[in-house]
Amino acid sequence: MKKKVLIIVLTLFILIVAGFLIWQFWPGAPALNPSPSLSPGTPTPSPDETANWQTYRNKKEGYEIKAPVPLGKDLRIAIEPLAKVRKFYEDIRQAGQSCPGSCGALVEDKGLLEKQFEILKKSQTCPYSQEFKKEIVKNFVLTENGAGGIQQVNSIDNQNLGICGIKLLGYAGYDVWLGNYYYQAFFLKEGKIIHFSFSLFPVGVFPKVDDLWKSFGFDFSSGGCNAECTKKEEDYYDHFRLQNSELTRDIIQKYDIIVKSFKFL
Repeated sequence: MKKKVLIIVLTLFILIVAGFLIWQFWPGAPALNPSPSLSPGTPTPSPDETANWQTYRNKKEGYEIKAPVPLGKDLRIAIEPLAKVRKFYEDIRQAGQSCPGSCGALVEDKGLLEKQFEILKKSQTCPYSQEFKKEIVKNFVLTENGAGGIQQVNSIDNQNLGICGIKLLGYAGYDVWLGNYYYQAFFLKEGKIIHFSFSLFPVGVFPKVDDLWKSFGFDFSSGGCNAECTKKEEDYYDHFRLQNSELTRDIIQKYDIIVKSFKFL
């Protein structure tokens, strides 16, 4: 009796194993551990738009930075020692001269100039409080001037420098022109002010921005707008809101990458 039971058990075991092997290795049978694949609802990874950017080195100023090739020749980066900035305004004051906008205010008021340096020193640590952001909007006047002024303030961290800096978005002109919308960043490192200044609507740098200019009828060969083009730009300008623009949000992210890539040699 025991022998018969053992035979039945062995037979069942063999049948189970054989069935499993046939199911596993039969042509067309699904694998137990299929290779991972993207499901229909999984978004395709975006290509790295910075892959073709170039590293630019300025041996005279002693720094390098990574940026799109079209922007490389027009990178607006100023590096000035605090002592040189003080002397610039003092020389104008001693000569009895003046200059427009905030420049004139800094010439007339030594305390205002020192306030700029205090804000820059304070800005080295982030994140910024709302109170400090308000202070920047109210008192920081080293920025380019314009009717629109500073519209957004944030901190930006440059790990190569080991400090944070001020990131400003705003409008620097008195006329109706999208090119006056700016991105600026300021860092204070080892007694030097590092200032970055970029247009949020540069021509010939970012494809999406160029598509916008093309929609206006912008003439890339001459670098100008005719009357119809100007009218379309003005209409866009009237409805443009910096905080709601996906286009400029993308450009700002790219400028963040550029500024964060900056380092001294």
